[in-house]
Amino acid sequence: MRFIFDKEIADYIDKKIWNLAIDLECLDSVLVDVSVGEERSKNVKRQSEIKKQLHEELKSLEEKFAKYLQLQH
Repeated sequence: MRFIFDKEIADYIDKKIWNLAIDLECLDSVLVDVSVGEERSKNVKRQSEIKKQLHEELKSLEEKFAKYLQLQH
């Protein structure tokens, strides 16, 4: 990624997006074996929070990547 984008973008994807995605994947894999109850509810709530964070990040991606994705005639 650093070869295509600058350090700021690479760090943003690595530290923000990647970490959120890994956290979400781990929570999801654990959820399979968790029965209905407080632990499951906490897991689902945390997954919801992460999905909302990722959605908010998605809103700002266009601005972050705009300088790399402009068409020139």
